[in-house]
Amino acid sequence: MLDETIEIFTERMKEIVLKDQKMTAIPLAYLKTLDMPESVMHFFSQEVEIWLREEEEKFESERFDYDQPEVRMLIDQIFDKLQQNAIFELNRFNHLLERAVKLELNYIVKPHRTLSQFIFKNSDTVSTMEVYDTLKYFFKFEYYKNAISEYFNTKYLRSISHDQFIDLIDQIDKKAFEEDKLTTTLKLVKSIMDAISEARQTEISKLSIDILYDALSDRKLEEYSAIVQKAKYESEISELSFDEIEQLLRDNKLPETGETEEVKEESAFSNYESIEESAPEVDVENIEVKEPAIDLTLREEEPEEEDVELAEEEAVDETVEVAPAAAEPGKVASDLADYVSQQVGSD
Repeated sequence: MLDETIEIFTERMKEIVLKDQKMTAIPLAYLKTLDMPESVMHFFSQEVEIWLREEEEKFESERFDYDQPEVRMLIDQIFDKLQQNAIFELNRFNHLLERAVKLELNYIVKPHRTLSQFIFKNSDTVSTMEVYDTLKYFFKFEYYKNAISEYFNTKYLRSISHDQFIDLIDQIDKKAFEEDKLTTTLKLVKSIMDAISEARQTEISKLSIDILYDALSDRKLEEYSAIVQKAKYESEISELSFDEIEQLLRDNKLPETGETEEVKEESAFSNYESIEESAPEVDVENIEVKEPAIDLTLREEEPEEEDVELAEEEAVDETVEVAPAAAEPGKVASDLADYVSQQVGSD
């Protein structure tokens, strides 16, 4: 269901953008005039920002002072003009669009894994500013952004490790769901179904049981993910209506044979707000992430040259489908999304 939704969403965006089949280049200014989701639009805007940063690095010289206010003002004006005139070649646009859609929908289902992979692709520790920048790619589940930002500010953090971030986001959801786990979980299910319906431009009445399991297990809702996993393997059910999900999680009761073919006229779906409409409150005051582990292991001898070459070959094998070994300028955002979609999809 998720792969099909990604394909439908991507094709719909292409229809909106590529109204003229002869288009070979797509200006950023043109994209901003279209009815595109914020998350997708931000992906393209961020790509241009990366291009501009690369250009700005060229304004360094031992001969000239580019930091003078008057000079800086003129450079900023140049960059504003460049941004307005930025153009995506057609193949580049198609690639970025696919990555943006995959990133968005993977995040809807598996936010913990998607965020951790996206933020920590190249380093085990990042600055909190890098985390803030990455969170700008996502426009769902605002309570994550709010809680993470509040935690950073409360603890005066300037950097965070991969393990600490995973611990933090796990604790955020633990607090988000602890007051009324069932109701909050059903609000989450509604949000996921709403997001998929929006992407497909048609209301879905049932959710894939695989998507349901992934969403619950990613958020460490282990009791519910175990119930769903049991339902999957003890029956031939591949998807469930909202009412069936409510019954399954509440009563640990599998839908009876044939029951999944019927959809009640008055569904419980309308009785719940989505987690977007009614976001859980997360008190970060009592959250304490574990200190980063200190490696006290004695360094081993340097590996033989053959071992190094073998390790490099294995690394290339593992990432060959993700991104080229040497990233081209301006491809940082899409390379990260490639990596995340591969990692999330490998579960």
